[in-house]
Amino acid sequence: MLGIVIVDYKGSNRTLKYISEELTKITTPHKTVVVINSCDDGAEQMFVDTLGAQVITADNPLPDPKQDLFVIPSNENLGFARGNNLGARFLLDNFHCNYLLFSNNDIILRDSDVVERMIERLTQLPNVGMIGPEVIGNDGKRQSPEPYISMADRHVWMFLLTPFISHARKAARFNLDYADKAQEGPHFRVMGSFFMMPTAAFTAIDMMDPNTFLYAEEMILSKRLEKAGYSVYFYPKVTVIHDHSATISKYIDRARKRKIQLASERYYYTTYCGVSPFRASSIIALSNLIYRAVNLLRH
Repeated sequence: MLGIVIVDYKGSNRTLKYISEELTKITTPHKTVVVINSCDDGAEQMFVDTLGAQVITADNPLPDPKQDLFVIPSNENLGFARGNNLGARFLLDNFHCNYLLFSNNDIILRDSDVVERMIERLTQLPNVGMIGPEVIGNDGKRQSPEPYISMADRHVWMFLLTPFISHARKAARFNLDYADKAQEGPHFRVMGSFFMMPTAAFTAIDMMDPNTFLYAEEMILSKRLEKAGYSVYFYPKVTVIHDHSATISKYIDRARKRKIQLASERYYYTTYCGVSPFRASSIIALSNLIYRAVNLLRH
């Protein structure tokens, strides 16, 4: 059986549409759980009224085994990792799920059998702990996979060198066309908007690291899987469209998003990549200086 986890934040209508129009394409037996972050407006009732979902709460924690859709409302905004962990833990505690699919609500399954083919590929690759399809954005470009990128390259050199080298040299230096050229096989990172993990791998790494709120989750997963002896696999023979939800931008301004991103990536680089806290703080300070300078020049 497949377990599907969707973390919803202020996007219940979008999630309802995704479940009704996209997840109905999946023929593999599955159970779906929607974790609603900051659920303070009775959004869970929409899923009951529209799709007949069962709401799981502390007062009603036991699922109906005949039910396929569950909703877990959370008054707290748990973020990406903790929200997914909550949904996955519910599924693993109550059902025998061989695989877990983690998905945004802004995905279109261009290949209707994408899930079935990803599962089939995983059965052939026992050392793969995470698989992602080709993910195409609204601009028609691939969004993953990505290679490992150092903290200095990611936050400093990529911007400082821009005025002094050509675009072609910059693309070569920083692998900017990596996703476009990527072939099927192991890569450092795949897109976090739609990916699948064998349950054995997910439990072997003790689920997702709960110490980030947003950003860097895929990179952290890659490192945790690597340590446990698993690889991350890009499977471009099936495709999904990432229809860029604007939910985050709608509720979190640019400055706060950048602050959250830098905090998450500082945690990732210091905890998983051996970057010293002093070096990480120095790079972040320089990155912020560049960021402010660029914004001043733009205005």
